[in-house]
Amino acid sequence: MIPIGGAGRRSDTSSSLQRRCPRDPSTVAVIPMAKRPVEFLNGKELAGELTQPIDRGLYMPFLGAAASPEWGKYLAERKKELRRRRTAKMPALARHLGIDVDRFNLSPENGLGWMMLYAAIAERLTEELIPGFQEKSRGTLPREILGQARVAIALLRVKGKVKSQLEACEEVIKLWNPELAKPGCKSELKRKADSLRVRVAEDRVRTRKSAAR
Repeated sequence: MIPIGGAGRRSDTSSSLQRRCPRDPSTVAVIPMAKRPVEFLNGKELAGELTQPIDRGLYMPFLGAAASPEWGKYLAERKKELRRRRTAKMPALARHLGIDVDRFNLSPENGLGWMMLYAAIAERLTEELIPGFQEKSRGTLPREILGQARVAIALLRVKGKVKSQLEACEEVIKLWNPELAKPGCKSELKRKADSLRVRVAEDRVRTRKSAAR
């Protein structure tokens, strides 16, 4: 039978060790890889060193060293080595993104050249991955085409060749797609003409609001 006092001392010792030692050394100061790593970028599949995780080759201090100077030294060395290896891969990433690496002076002593390369990579990555940096889709009816349609519709109405806005839109659709002028395409023609009529009305309102500003 274990004495009560002995059990208390064992519990105190265990608690002391838990405070001094991390429960799992693999979870201490470790930055996990992305849960869903990118496999394609710039319309191309990643290959070579861009698919190979970095093996920094450093040894983590023994369990219990988290509070010692050795742990801080290890973290600093780890950060330095990861940065060095990532920097070495930057030209490969730039080439994959379609950036002309040869136009940058990437000699070790030229920090400006590396900064310019990093900026070019950052810009290309935002274009590829961040919605807020991407150009808005022009859709099936870009503003230029819609503007031309408005002019054509207005001319048809002024010359008295059509009796309604919808009929004018039908004439424009038939100009764009003569196949829809065939007798068997009346329903499709009407559907597209009605959609154009709505878009023209919306564009007219948008133009008025812009002019009123």
